Amino acid sequence: MDALVQPRSPPVRRWHVLRRMWQQAISDRISLVSAGCAFYAMLALFPGLSLVISVYGLVFDPKTVEPQLGVLDDLVPDSTLDLLKARVHELVDTSRPRLEIGALVSAMVALWSASAGVRAMLGALNMAYHTQERRGMLQFYAIAFCITLGAIIAVAMGIAGLVFLPVVLRLLWIDPTHALLLRGSAYLLLLASVFAAVAVLLRFGPSGGVGGWRSVLPGTTMATGVWAIASALFSFYVSHLAGYDVMYGSLGAAVALLMWFYVSVYVVLLGAELNVALAEAAEGPPPAAGQPQEAGISN
Repeated sequence: MDALVQPRSPPVRRWHVLRRMWQQAISDRISLVSAGCAFYAMLALFPGLSLVISVYGLVFDPKTVEPQLGVLDDLVPDSTLDLLKARVHELVDTSRPRLEIGALVSAMVALWSASAGVRAMLGALNMAYHTQERRGMLQFYAIAFCITLGAIIAVAMGIAGLVFLPVVLRLLWIDPTHALLLRGSAYLLLLASVFAAVAVLLRFGPSGGVGGWRSVLPGTTMATGVWAIASALFSFYVSHLAGYDVMYGSLGAAVALLMWFYVSVYVVLLGAELNVALAEAAEGPPPAAGQPQEAGISN
């Protein structure tokens, strides 16, 4: 009877996990890696925006995109938001036939450029999960393309959701004229989109896989919450305290955008480090490279 009783695994200590996460973040130098990913994300932003507007414009009126940028008011510095709005305005002012041609002719070029940030992120996740890239070149690029294309479609659908949000609220017999209600619903939709994007990245990004969806939920939840708080604080800091425009002149908006990307990538990698720390706390750290995993193996 006693042989059937399985010993309980020791409880996972939260502070031990957090300390392990922080130690791994320092040793993996995720700050430096985040800076590199932010650079690639900056290069990928405007091709990605172009492709989003092109895809969205195939079904809906592209001019409905501009008002939806208001959801970023409290998350992105004012100067950076003005830069994004100016670029979006240029894109939506393009005639509809040109948008259709752009969606058909230059889609692959834009997708290649937009996937640069995703490819950099896949490499960073390999580092966070302490694994080497074992996927072939075609598989690696295919995964990056699929994640990028999925993100573009998700953003287009999210914009459509924001456009039709007042209609949905009316169908639920809720008065959508209340500004606070609309803003809160828009933020919930944004956070849900960020949560889904981070979950997909942590689930499929590392080479070799990381288990099921449940294994990435702690890091995804933490990364989403920290991202929302950090983005709001960073926006307030840049808009009211930092004075990037005074320091960098006309480059202030671009520098602020680059720093926002840095903060965003950093919290995602921190979520990956949390998942690794939890896995190590539950199962024990993996054996060192080159060390025999079973007794009796001769050197």
